[in-house]
Amino acid sequence: MRHHARTRRRGVGSGSGSARRASMRLKETARTRLGDAVLRAAATSARRQIGVSDPIALVIQPDHLGDIVLSTPAVRRMRADLPQHRLIALVGPWSAEITRLLWPVDEVRTLQFPAFQRDSRSATPSPFARLRMATEEVAAINADRAFVMRPDDRWSAALAMAAGIPTIITGDDPRTRKFATTVAPTSTVEHRAAKALLIASAGTPAHLTSPTYVEYPLAIHLDNSGRCEHHRRYAVVHPGAGAPVKHWPQHRWRVVVEALLERGLDVFVTGSATEVAMCAEIVTGRSAVNLAGKTTLRELVEVLQQAAIAVGTDNGPMHLAVGLGAPTVGLFGPSNPREFGPWGSPSLHKVIHAGWKCPRCYDLSPTRAEGCGCMLAISPDSVVAAIDDLLA
Repeated sequence: MRHHARTRRRGVGSGSGSARRASMRLKETARTRLGDAVLRAAATSARRQIGVSDPIALVIQPDHLGDIVLSTPAVRRMRADLPQHRLIALVGPWSAEITRLLWPVDEVRTLQFPAFQRDSRSATPSPFARLRMATEEVAAINADRAFVMRPDDRWSAALAMAAGIPTIITGDDPRTRKFATTVAPTSTVEHRAAKALLIASAGTPAHLTSPTYVEYPLAIHLDNSGRCEHHRRYAVVHPGAGAPVKHWPQHRWRVVVEALLERGLDVFVTGSATEVAMCAEIVTGRSAVNLAGKTTLRELVEVLQQAAIAVGTDNGPMHLAVGLGAPTVGLFGPSNPREFGPWGSPSLHKVIHAGWKCPRCYDLSPTRAEGCGCMLAISPDSVVAAIDDLLA
């Protein structure tokens, strides 16, 4: 009897919570369906009837540096599979430089994609208004196919449809497949680079099944890159990230920097212009060098490609370091290492993950503050141990 009573009491409490959660899920589903309906209607009404003559393939990737790096093997695949096509990349202005460095395309065009601008102060039109604004520009490209490289990017898929592009290749995410003519089985693989490869191959007869980093490495080689004029072995620490929730406390980074110095390495701490203060706090009182805000993208490449080791959170420069062949130690908390971890050999790259799970796992929204429990659960000792493994 007592057992049943406890069960009933627990059921009342959990039932109330379950009802609230169910209500929230229903509201979110309704918002998503409404957004999909409006977006699809906008795409349909804006759709252009165009004649496609020259073979042009449009490669759409709205995201930032890391996703450009992880999409690089896929764009190489397109280049090999579509030798007669002119490849045009459509990316955000925040990614134009890295795209020109890495992707084997004929042209790079930029577009202010909604939801991907990290400067929240910018006043921008609604996604639906922007869709109408961008349609004519994209239709004028006269592409005969469009590859939507981000699997859940419904806005770009709707844009391709509105522009009248005959063949639209997306992943099988329900948010994008409704706009597609060809759907890649991206749900069968986890890593973002593998998903991009499946999307790239879906537009050709030789479809892939489960691409791996061995067959399609990042393997970034920049023929005209310079040399970092530093003649001692050094480590690169990149503590920043595109989302604050992926940050690790500065005082713990100081422990890691001290450990690297004790092992005879010079240490460069890198970051963007917005991360100068954070990096300055990490190097305070130590002989490490703060390069935050002081390097161009090309200079960052030069620094990373000669590093004895690179240590950082889940961020674009760490993906770049993997591609350049530097050993890496990556700290993962709310982001999924199976999707965004290093696309490379485990013998060269270590992933530190505390194994915590919570209802907001994989929620990387910019409104989430730093200090996430799964990041705080990563100890400096575990990071230093991984460094020692790679330096041994």
